[in-house]
Amino acid sequence: MSPTLSVVERYPVRDGAPTSQPSVNDLAIRVGTVNGSGSQSANLVLLRALHGMGIPCSGKNVFPSNIEGLPTWFHIRASARGYVGHRLDTSILVCMNAQTAADDVRQLKPGSIVISRDDIDLDDVRDDVRLFPVPFQKLAERAFPPYPKDKGYRDKLR
Repeated sequence: MSPTLSVVERYPVRDGAPTSQPSVNDLAIRVGTVNGSGSQSANLVLLRALHGMGIPCSGKNVFPSNIEGLPTWFHIRASARGYVGHRLDTSILVCMNAQTAADDVRQLKPGSIVISRDDIDLDDVRDDVRLFPVPFQKLAERAFPPYPKDKGYRDKLR
């Protein structure tokens, strides 16, 4: 059994420009992470930020297992019309789990945005989505430089 969440249709890779219509004021974000990595807290910060801006939104954590280290996904829906139900056509995918990233990207519609860790290579998976690799590890190390006496330093950066 694949460790990925396969609830959406897989879209074939197409040559040329994306065929999807732009979505205005209706956004679906899916964050794929590893269970136990602190992602639930980070996801709730994003959800609360949207809510604090007055945007009607909802969030749902989806995890096939509650075992630390297994994949988990967080779905966020933000809509000016107040829609809070889950959308199958994710607009933005955040890939933090190298195990499931390629399959998560294959499930997207053409023209979707993918934000991923820079150590996850997704260049050959699709050519009709926009990839934004981010050096999260370097950013965290720059914001919180190593402190030799802190034995739990690495745990804070995962």
